[in-house]
Amino acid sequence: MKNKKIKRISGSTLTIGLHALMQNRVFKLVSTVAPEKIKLTPEEMAEWRKRIDYEDDAARTVVASEDTAKLNHIDHARSRALTSLFGDIRQGIKSIKAEKHQAGVRLKLIVDTYKNIQRENTTLQTQTVKGLLIDLEKPELVPHIAALDLRYAIDVLKAKNEEFEMIFSRRADSKKLHVINKSRDVRKENDEMIEKVYSHIEASLIYAANEADQHLISDLIDGLNVVSNEIKLSRNESIAQRKAAKKRKNKKPEGKEPEKKPDDKQKPGREEDPGEDKI
Repeated sequence: MKNKKIKRISGSTLTIGLHALMQNRVFKLVSTVAPEKIKLTPEEMAEWRKRIDYEDDAARTVVASEDTAKLNHIDHARSRALTSLFGDIRQGIKSIKAEKHQAGVRLKLIVDTYKNIQRENTTLQTQTVKGLLIDLEKPELVPHIAALDLRYAIDVLKAKNEEFEMIFSRRADSKKLHVINKSRDVRKENDEMIEKVYSHIEASLIYAANEADQHLISDLIDGLNVVSNEIKLSRNESIAQRKAAKKRKNKKPEGKEPEKKPDDKQKPGREEDPGEDKI
């Protein structure tokens, strides 16, 4: 009995919500024993509770805010501008007017390098759009932009991209992000506190004043190990679910024709429309 150990779990492997849950469950169990029996003071327990409450607040912090709603709206407008721009270039390629056709072919070479831009996360997309705009503003492309009447779409795209970046930067400096960043420090402090508590409990079992205290502390260790096992199980189930979801997402639908590669041979007897490729 005197050699009983508490099963540890690395706090860094847990999500903020699961970490807060672990802290609360451990604190609740430890609170059933008088602090002096496990070599702790009431002040230490009160400070620990205070830190856990702070972590709870961070875990409950709602990411959605007024700025987030604005960012979603701006990102949607930016996406429409990209769709319009790419669509107009595709239509230019199909035009029977030589000037428009040549403009479409030339601009498609530029935008083809950005064809996956709308699949990027919104923050990375901001930087990619900047690169696209720089490429489209090159002097030699001015006649092609004019031929396809793309100036308005480009101006809207630039304005929405700059607006997105401004609001995103403002939100990054907000108090909510500060709370989340501060919570990382509190998590570390709570991990250190829980390790201190565990060490004290294990030592108290060895140096228990009497058999009753020894049984009390032994039961506490059993309870803490149950919590540790359940938290680990929840963590592992969460990881497995994320992996399964990722696998389903990456799995190709059965019976679907493989995507045509650039080097695929053209079917005999069929002239391919140069405007068929999607941008």
